[in-house]
Order: sequence, then C-alpha cells, then structure tokens
Amino acid sequence: VWVALSVHDTSSVVATSTVFGEEAAKIATFVKLGRTLWLVPLVFIFSILQSKGRAKIHIPMFIILFLATASMNPFLELPDQILVTANTVSSTLLMVALFCIGSGINRETLLNLKGAPVIHTLLLWALVVPATLVMVLNFV
Repeated sequence: VWVALSVHDTSSVVATSTVFGEEAAKIATFVKLGRTLWLVPLVFIFSILQSKGRAKIHIPMFIILFLATASMNPFLELPDQILVTANTVSSTLLMVALFCIGSGINRETLLNLKGAPVIHTLLLWALVVPATLVMVLNFV
C-alpha cells in the first residue's frame, strides 16, 4: 500500500512493489489503479468547468480508452494460454519501458541508430552474457 501511495507512476509502482513479493505487487497495483480511476470523475468535472458553458466538452482520449479497456475485462473469457502469454509479454514490455525511461532512450534515439554500432553492441552482448553466466555458475 505504501508503494502505491508514495510512487507516482503506475508502472513504477508495479516494478517497485514486485521487490516485496507477488502479494505486495497485487495489492499495490490494485490500490494504484483505484487511485488512477479517481482521475475519471476529476477530469470530467474539470472538463465541464473548463468548457465555460460551451456545448462541447473535451474529454481526453486516454480517459475514454482507459474506461473502454477496464469495462471489457469482466466480459472477456480468454483461454488461460492467451492470458499467460499476454502476462509474459506485458511484463517484458514493462521492463523494457522502465529500462528505456531510466536510460533516457526514446523513439528518436532509436530511429537515429546506425547499423555498425548496433551490430557491435549485439556482438558484445552475445559475448558478455554467456561469459558472465559461466562465471556465476562456476565461481559464485
């Protein structure tokens, strides 16, 4: 609960709370999503106040998509294999996103990558990862 209340970003809440175990992650995620859900009425109220009597009220698209996604969940009966795969993909993408945020990588930096440095990096990675695995397995 403390992580959900003290950490701002939802993905950071998930990542931070997993350090304390699966049960802590479930509780922190539930609390954080509950807090996030309170944004819906707040955004709606402020949209009405900002409209200043105009007929058209602007509600951000992310609010509409969030509500649509959240409301579909109870009605979808997906096979377990799809849920397991989606969970694995989701966790992996979350780790990649947190890595990119932490290291300052964005879409622009990825588009500016050139071939030779990428190949060099991949070759180094392909050498370092197995070498460190052998060291850990044999010497630790």
